[in-house]
Amino acid sequence: MYPYIKIFILLNLSLLIISCNKTNPDLTPSYIAIDSIGFTTTSLQGTDSHNITDAWIYVDDQIQGVYELPCKFPVLAEGAHKITIRAGIKINGIASTRMYYPFYEPVHYYVNLVKDSTLKLSPTTTYNASVVFAWMENFEDGGLSLERTSKSQADIGKTSEMSDVFEGNYSGKILLDSNKLFFECYTIEAFNLNGNAINFLELNFKTNYNFYIGIFAYLTNETIQRSVLVLNETDTWKKIYVNLSNAVQENITAQNYKVFFGIVKDSTDSKVPSVFLDNIKLIHY
Repeated sequence: MYPYIKIFILLNLSLLIISCNKTNPDLTPSYIAIDSIGFTTTSLQGTDSHNITDAWIYVDDQIQGVYELPCKFPVLAEGAHKITIRAGIKINGIASTRMYYPFYEPVHYYVNLVKDSTLKLSPTTTYNASVVFAWMENFEDGGLSLERTSKSQADIGKTSEMSDVFEGNYSGKILLDSNKLFFECYTIEAFNLNGNAINFLELNFKTNYNFYIGIFAYLTNETIQRSVLVLNETDTWKKIYVNLSNAVQENITAQNYKVFFGIVKDSTDSKVPSVFLDNIKLIHY
């Protein structure tokens, strides 16, 4: 596991997700309440869709706790203090692997805490200015930055059916009809990724069939295909943050990498797999 991710997870496990109802019998706390953490982007950074689930709280740069949103929590302090809030996510959509998202900026407040009073905060974060957007696909342009592999029995396309569009005018669409069992597509461009850095893939998706995400690593004498995550069925759109760091680090000597998506249909299954994608972002520092 990538070391930074491990640190975030271990820290989170030690802090737990706090219910915020305890008080110290000897001290009267102040309280902070946060309903949600907002997120904004510039026109060059793509969608402002997010799935921020937790608030990582620091008081005077010391960790206070990790709280599932919305929350209200006690702070055993009063007077002037610095409150820092970092936006937390679930890595790969898994509740047990939470971290603060390192690509989002921390939000700082300088506040006056009053005992037995509640301070309500409404933070909004942005991408860090140093984030590199290696690849973005929102399916709004004329062409696509994805293409089928030589093994695939189907293509990736676009849909303008509003019931299947996440936002804008188009979303990506993958359909496997009854006589097709295998789909696979990958990025047309190969990307230079740093195996010693954090690499994530963000996307919105909706699917009636499990599909997988991974990378192709292009080494000097071979190509390695590495599946990273299987996404389960969901009839509503979801935002997910896929951690590619370990897969890239395992193939750190690769010259470059491609991202792929795939479906393997059970030949006995009568269901017609349909997968919808939008707002794909490959980002790193």
